[in-house]
Amino acid sequence: MYLSAKPVIAPTLRRRTAPVPSEVRKFAEMIEENEMVLDLGAGTGHKTVFLCTATKGDVYACDICEEFVEELRKLIGFKAFKCDVRDLGDVPDNYFDKVLCWHVLMFIPKEDLDRAIEEIKRITKDGGVVLYGFYRVKSALNPDFTNPETFREASRYVCEKTGDVLEFRCKGRDMCYCFVKVRK
Repeated sequence: MYLSAKPVIAPTLRRRTAPVPSEVRKFAEMIEENEMVLDLGAGTGHKTVFLCTATKGDVYACDICEEFVEELRKLIGFKAFKCDVRDLGDVPDNYFDKVLCWHVLMFIPKEDLDRAIEEIKRITKDGGVVLYGFYRVKSALNPDFTNPETFREASRYVCEKTGDVLEFRCKGRDMCYCFVKVRK
């Protein structure tokens, strides 16, 4: 399932990408050579491509949507795989040094949130870093991420449940992010 070769990025994908958030750029600066990196919930790979080109880490991507995974496989020269953040069973324990989980957990039902957090912790090495990004959206499956009164607390809960919060910030009432050092 995993490859160690440096990916080859298709030129057409480079042209289709939007600006990368500053938090993801900061995350990329933390990635050391040969570290194992996962873009969890990668979508079509916008941030994955950035991480591949901006770092010397071994970057992988997974998403629950098979069409997105197929797109990643066509456009990027590394193996992407299908995954559900609530059950990452095929991913070995303590496999990744860094995990990007950007705009994913709002779409996990509230009753499954703790299980998703535990899976992220399981696949990340002790002391590894996770970058979470959250935004308040009406289509979220967890009502705590739709309500402006509970959004910030729900975001902070995920971060603190994962480990030692290195940085937690919110931009207005609709977006939060955090860097977390995984604690097992």
